[in-house]
Amino acid sequence: MTQVRTISEILQRMSVVSDWRFALGLHVRFANPTLLYQTYPPEWIKYYNSEGLVFVDPAVRWAIANKGICDWSDLEAVDDHNVLAAIIHEAPVLARGAMFEGPLLLDAHR
Repeated sequence: MTQVRTISEILQRMSVVSDWRFALGLHVRFANPTLLYQTYPPEWIKYYNSEGLVFVDPAVRWAIANKGICDWSDLEAVDDHNVLAAIIHEAPVLARGAMFEGPLLLDAHR
């Protein structure tokens, strides 16, 4: 668990110096990560979890199936459950600024 603690400490320091919002799950088995680190507002995390959006989130689905970089606009066509619209409605602070601008780096593979 020392490695998990070290990674968590690094992520905490990074979130202090950056305004990026992200979620990172490491060593995921049966939808349960050994380390889950999120910098999203608590109200969004609560909504996301209560609605089970991890199972239908197009970004999560893309990251599991692909390696590399995709653009937010590429995810709109496969957002069957309107997760991106939920972000705009439930967490407008995330929808402003960098949330939907530029490439999205997703890598679920080693």
